[in-house]
Amino acid sequence: MTGITIRPAMVDDATDLAGLMAELGYPATAAQMAGRLAGLAERADMATFAATDGDRILGFIGATVRPGLHADAPTGQIISLVVSETARGQGIGRRLVAEAETWMRAAGAYRVVVTSQNRRTEAHRFYVGLGYDTTGLRFAKAFGE
Repeated sequence: MTGITIRPAMVDDATDLAGLMAELGYPATAAQMAGRLAGLAERADMATFAATDGDRILGFIGATVRPGLHADAPTGQIISLVVSETARGQGIGRRLVAEAETWMRAAGAYRVVVTSQNRRTEAHRFYVGLGYDTTGLRFAKAFGE
């Protein structure tokens, strides 16, 4: 994993991040991703970090901190994490999570949560291996047209 750098993601990374989002199952155009990154960059409660080998982006993580009614301190949340299929197994995901956790702690979060689709069993093992516990179920409802 020599030569891998973790840095804040930039709007210029939109094409690479769009490709990674497609690998995760959420296709987006480079323009859509650029708009999302620009919008997130304006928010102090959100951060996106990219793992790069200098020439290409190998993965990224998005994180947020948000207040809640259940605790005085905010909760951190991983909102996206993907490492390119060609770069998995090199510790990049672990480094991205560590970077996001550091940022969330600095932002005052007392804990971090992450949701993962039922079918992502490898991701579940990954998070358990990082010390995350299964604490409940997530329910979702899409607003249709």
